[in-house]
Amino acid sequence: MTTLRYRSEAGSLPIAMLAVLVVGSLVTVLVGTVVVGERQTRFDQGFEQSLQVAETGLDRMVHLVASGQRTDDFSLAETAVAGGRYQGIADRTRRDWFLEATGTAPDGTSRTVSVTVAVESLFGVAAYGRTQVALRGGNSADSYASGTFDDLGAFTLLSDGSNICRSDGTAADPYATADSGGTRMCSPTGNGVVATNEELFLLGGVIAGVDRAEIHYAREKVTDPLPGATGFCGGVTETCTSPKLAYFREPIELQPDPVVPPADLTNQGSFAGTSLPAGRQLYTNVVLDTNTVVQGTPDNPTVVYLTGTLTIPNQAVVNFRQTLDGRWVPKPTAGLLIFSAGVGPALRFGNHASFSGAVYAPRATFSGGAAGNIYGSMVTGSISTQGSWNFHYDDALGDVNTEARRVVRNWRER
Repeated sequence: MTTLRYRSEAGSLPIAMLAVLVVGSLVTVLVGTVVVGERQTRFDQGFEQSLQVAETGLDRMVHLVASGQRTDDFSLAETAVAGGRYQGIADRTRRDWFLEATGTAPDGTSRTVSVTVAVESLFGVAAYGRTQVALRGGNSADSYASGTFDDLGAFTLLSDGSNICRSDGTAADPYATADSGGTRMCSPTGNGVVATNEELFLLGGVIAGVDRAEIHYAREKVTDPLPGATGFCGGVTETCTSPKLAYFREPIELQPDPVVPPADLTNQGSFAGTSLPAGRQLYTNVVLDTNTVVQGTPDNPTVVYLTGTLTIPNQAVVNFRQTLDGRWVPKPTAGLLIFSAGVGPALRFGNHASFSGAVYAPRATFSGGAAGNIYGSMVTGSISTQGSWNFHYDDALGDVNTEARRVVRNWRER
């Protein structure tokens, strides 16, 4: 019996040792799994924290740019926030900002993200009417470049920027002449666009006299029109079938709308003086004529906000200079920027008037007299003319930063 009992106990020892070994192995594996899991959890937490911190830095940089607190390249020193620390750099060209921020979590995990902030001028086309552009006979739209801006905003005048021609190629003078209709730029740049978010109605062969026509927020001839789309061609076969006409799904967004004059400006009432200074100013009504000296330049523009009506009398020539041979030619349009809160018929341009500047009046109607010339850009609620009006877009206005929109694009992680 003893021998049998001894043999039984001896046989259980290897089994016991095997069990201990298995249990030990399981414990080792379990501990290793827990450690790896804990490390992974910490890494995941650091990975998420570093992204959140980087986004915080990026948001701060976007705010500095959009608010106008930064106007040139800058960097953000390392800054501690909840969840870690960030730093960033911002590089600017005339029309775009490149912003990059790096976030670092407490465990040292880092992530870098970037965006592009596009600076979009309010003045991108020759003539824009949100609800309607109706041009009837003799109207035209072409473009030129009065000059160029560099990345720091310094303006260089181009000698050919004010070279005006009649349709026969001869030099023209837009001043108070019956032939003010039909003038063209001698050095065209091909950007004379008329555009609308609703009805485009170009009668009397006008489509042949514009560089391009655009219908935005189109309800037809685009893939998957947006709900409530309003843009359409107003039933003129020559216009609606022209290769110069393009349709776009997205609307042109007018912002600000309505115009809200800056709170730090005092309304000076009505202006009808002989000198319009550079800088920002606010009036109720403004009358500009040939005797008005506009002192603004593209580097230091005259920026006018008004709540009422802008009037250009018959045969007036506003913001022009005379050449040595006596012709009147437009001064650079970026030197005179007008932002109107007027509603309805708040843009009154007389017969054979010529105007050099940019007008942003999202709720006003432009209905010019018999004929005239607009050098620059006219952005309105609607445009409807009976006579021969010529819209000459100035390419330099695409670089105007005053009241420009800042659009965030191209988010990515490096």
